[in-house]
Order: sequence, then C-alpha cells, then structure tokens
Amino acid sequence: MDLTKAPSLILDAIFYSVPELKILQGAYLKVAPGSISGLIGPNGSGKSTLLRIAAGQIKAESGLMIVGEDRIASVDRGKRFKHISYLQQESMLPADLTVGQLLRKCHRDDLRANALFGALTGTKIRDLSGGERRLLELQLILGLQRSFVLLDEPFTGVEPKIIEQITASIVDAAKNGTGFLISDHYIQYLLPIIDDAYVMHNRQCTYLPGKDLSGQLTHLGYLRASLMPESTTSQGAVISSREEVRQMYDSTAVSYAAMMDSEIDLPFYKDVFARLRSRLVGMEGALLDTSCGSGHMLEMYRSEYESARQLIGIDLSPKMIETASLRLGESARLEVGDMTAVDKMSLGPISGLLSFFALHHLAEPDLSSTFEGWNRVLAEDGFLSIAAWEGGGCLDYGESSDLVANRYPIELVVSKLGEGGFKVTRQEIYRFADYPVGALLVEATASSSP
Repeated sequence: MDLTKAPSLILDAIFYSVPELKILQGAYLKVAPGSISGLIGPNGSGKSTLLRIAAGQIKAESGLMIVGEDRIASVDRGKRFKHISYLQQESMLPADLTVGQLLRKCHRDDLRANALFGALTGTKIRDLSGGERRLLELQLILGLQRSFVLLDEPFTGVEPKIIEQITASIVDAAKNGTGFLISDHYIQYLLPIIDDAYVMHNRQCTYLPGKDLSGQLTHLGYLRASLMPESTTSQGAVISSREEVRQMYDSTAVSYAAMMDSEIDLPFYKDVFARLRSRLVGMEGALLDTSCGSGHMLEMYRSEYESARQLIGIDLSPKMIETASLRLGESARLEVGDMTAVDKMSLGPISGLLSFFALHHLAEPDLSSTFEGWNRVLAEDGFLSIAAWEGGGCLDYGESSDLVANRYPIELVVSKLGEGGFKVTRQEIYRFADYPVGALLVEATASSSP
C-alpha cells in the first residue's frame, strides 16, 4: 500500500462540555495512515470523550472531523463507520454466547486457527478472562478492515502474555496501512509501538513527535518511575499518592455512602460475612475494617451476624469517618488511619480483619509490609478477608476522578500474603453481574511468626 497517498484522520477545533464543566476546548490531532499514535493524560482529561466523539458516540458542540476528502458531520455515523472502528473500555460482546457461536455470527471462523481461540470455542464470553475477551474484541475490530482504529484502554485488566499478542496484532495491522489512536494509562506498553503521541493538557492536545518520547513524557511528568519509586508498580505505572486518595474520598463520601446503600445487599457480602461469623466463633477480640468507608460493612455484621463483638473501623478519609459515625454511632470505634500502618495503632486484640476494595490504592512494593503489619495485629489463627479488583493494569475511574490505582492478579496477592505470614484458606474470582471487572476474594489465617 502506498501510504503517502492514503488519507489521514484529523480532528480539528473540537469543543465539548457538560453542565458546569468544560472538557475539550479546541482539541486538534492527526493520525496518519499506517501510524500508531498514543493519546495520553490523567483520568478526567478528556481522552475517552475525544475518542467517543471521533467514533460518533457523542456529539461535539463544534469542530470538524476529516478523513481524506470526507468532511464528516457529527451525526453522520455511516461515513464514520466506513473509515473508523472503535473499541471502547467496556466489553461489547454478548456474554451468553460461546466463543464459537460468536465467531460464526461474525463470519470469523478463521480465528479458530488461533491457538487461544481454538481452545476456547466452547467457552461462554462471560467466562473468559479480561485479557482473552479484550484480544477477541480486538481481532473482531481489526477484521472490519477500517482505515483507522480507535482503542480506549486496550491493556487494562489484561495479563502480560496477552498484551504481547495485542501489541503484535496492532503492529502488524499498522504495517498493512491501518492507523491507530490508542489511549491507555500503561505507557510502558505504548512506548515501544507508538510513532508519536498527544498529551491532553488544558482541554487540548499537545503533540509529541516520535523522537525521545520517553524523555518528553518524563519532562511532562507522565513517566515518574525514576523520581517516585515508592509510588510505582512493578510494571512502572505511577499510582496516586495517599494524600490524593484521601482528598478523593473526602470529596465523594456522601455519594459513596449512597452507592453502598444498594451495593451492600449483594449476595457477595452476605456470603463473606456468613463465613466470617463461623470463623470467629469462640475467638476473643475485635473485628477490624481497615478501610471502613461509610461503615456499611460493619453495620451489616453488627445487625445481621454478631451484635456483641467490638467493631473497629479506620479510614484514610476524615469525611468517610464522619459519614460512618452517623451510621454506627457508639456501636463502633472509628478512627482516621492508614491501612498500611495498623500495627502502629493501639487497637487491642483483633480476631478478624477486613480489607474490601482498597488494596488497589497500594503500590506493589507496599503489599508485603502491609500484610506483615496485619499479621502482627491479628491473634494467632485470626481471620483475614480481602476483596479487591482483580487483573492487571490500572483501575480507571473514568471522568469522575483523576486517581490512578492498581489491579492485582490473585496469584500475586496470595504470594504476598504468604510472605506476610498468612496461610491462605480460600481464593476465588467473583464476577459481578453486568460489570466487566472481576473481584478477587482471598481468605487467610494469621500465624504467630510472620
């Protein structure tokens, strides 16, 4: 293919806002045929919004999209689909179909020759791992053979071995003339394959040419591993600081409590608490929630399972502690504190310890020391229950927050618990209905010598 004569994709002077918030103010970018461009920026900076505008999912207030000689109006999805395919963050595949059924419906039986998909033909889409599902989506998108492909967080929740297959597929398609615009927090996977990048800044796109992209991104603060090793995952992604986490939960305490009003009724919590109650029979000591949030979990345990046991809740956010106090009153001891330092607090005997959906705010190097601290405060054979978002890559809060947090494979959490002195008694991945991300659930008992 003569790429010099092929059309480019141009987004020019794109404006978009929602009530009381300007998101894009004159954004411009250009993707050349056969090139791979990165779209980089923190959560809430407008990356996904720009991709959705390009894909025709939402309408810009003003601006222009051009592909070659085609000037595409905001509402003209037909013209867009002729040129562009789009892979959004959320899974687009029907969960009840098997892989084989989906391939037949999409006329992609050729993918059965792929060793991975060939082995999964009888597996339902809902039972695929995040990486398997993402790779399948990408292959179906590439099969449309559009001139340009937009990818929103293709590496999030994907295991490293499948990321290698995804990047290889992208590079091969680019060699055949397909242009890519890719947004992802995991810059270390983007850098080896992108030709240039756009950084979202002040609601616009700042262009970075291909030469020394890592140096340019380091200068702009998007690669900080060498500057902040204590906040870096083993893969090199920088998570938000403890102070940033505190500020976010301070600002969302009320809405978080409203969300938990309905979520606490999920069978997931009832199953966990039933096992917790049976494990604590005959044991003395308090139940400690290391990230108590709005206090819903402690309230459920007190009201439905065991009213006499002392309850202790700590949270990084003072506003969350205030919210929990309104719910629990004098029935629990509540303190502002950090789950990484519970062994430095005067808590008294602890028989059970909970950590639900907060582990993602810790960098991987902090896991072992945190688990060791939990083991020290728990009585021998004390019970630990951890729930966290499972997988690899960053946990994206979307437009609602700039926080960057981790997702961890269950194997890593189990390994780190062993290093921290725990004996794992249960491990599983729980799938919430209508939610693309699985939750790991690990239960363990404490030993006398971590």
